[in-house]
Amino acid sequence: MSGNKKVVLIMGRPNMGKSASLQNLENQNKLVYLNTDLKELPFKDSFAKNVEVVNAIDALAYIDEIEANPDMDGVILDTITFLMNMYERQYVASSNDTQKAWGQYGNFYREMMHKIKSGTKNYFVLAHEMTELNEQTMQMESKVPVKGAVGKIGVNYSSSAI
Repeated sequence: MSGNKKVVLIMGRPNMGKSASLQNLENQNKLVYLNTDLKELPFKDSFAKNVEVVNAIDALAYIDEIEANPDMDGVILDTITFLMNMYERQYVASSNDTQKAWGQYGNFYREMMHKIKSGTKNYFVLAHEMTELNEQTMQMESKVPVKGAVGKIGVNYSSSAI
């Protein structure tokens, strides 16, 4: 398999309508909404399941369950930003070995992205946007804010990868 070609990144500033844009998705009853922000949606949805992710690691198992379910067409991850902040709060901040914990943070992110990119379902990944000036090109650039080594390398996203 050459990777999942059904990945959509919806990136924007907080409270600018990323979640609201989901109300227009067809077949909501075949999509699972992974809610890492623990917020209410701004519309009445008909998602097959609305899962409140309270432990970051659980998101990996949810992806596996959805991939194994032939009745589900896809996953909405709202948001990767909150998921990574949750992981940092739960596993990095409380660690006695922060260097090792940051390495595990990077591994968690890479594993999540691998599951999505190699998956067979439709994925809608919502993310907060960070905009900053690139002083070399003197252009404003947008990116998904992810910390640690992953953030230094950058988050690659396109029609086939995030």
